[in-house]
Amino acid sequence: MKNIVKSLVLIVAVAAIAGGATYAYFTSQVKVEGMTFATGTLNVSDVSDFWMTHVSFPNLKPGDTVRKWVVLKNTGTLDIASLKVSAVNKNDPKGLLDVMTVALYGTVDGFDQGIYSPDWGNGQPVNTWLTDINILGMAVYRDATAAHVMAPDKKDTIILDFRLPASVSDPGYQGASASFDLQFDAEQSHTGATYF
Repeated sequence: MKNIVKSLVLIVAVAAIAGGATYAYFTSQVKVEGMTFATGTLNVSDVSDFWMTHVSFPNLKPGDTVRKWVVLKNTGTLDIASLKVSAVNKNDPKGLLDVMTVALYGTVDGFDQGIYSPDWGNGQPVNTWLTDINILGMAVYRDATAAHVMAPDKKDTIILDFRLPASVSDPGYQGASASFDLQFDAEQSHTGATYF
């Protein structure tokens, strides 16, 4: 009986192989070449002239205004949609930056006369206002529109006017000093593009 079962199993296996071998299908293949994907780059560089690089203003008195120039360039391949400026690494033991004000003025290629800070004549307090201010998103003075983007190879000339207001008469600010770094944070657009 065992031999009969073995023989039947062998016959079924051979029949399955033979049956499978009798079927054939036509096939064809084509290759679509040239699919390439690459990400862009986001980079902002300080291209200020040498005379703009270091700023030290000793011996200020109430009523003085001092100016700092910064020239930034989009050296990446993507549009910069947000360019924020902040005061970081502050050293201000007497709170001088609480009473000093700053006003930002700037131009992005094609958007001249952009005044970014509100109340231009008086400026805004350095400590509370100069924190993540998006200078591309703020309206310019002339036509109340914003630059919105800084395209590749474009420059943004930023002028910061720092002022010790004439109203500062507290003797506690005599001999005070403060230092900080200006930090610019560039960000690409959050809106994706569809290429079709």
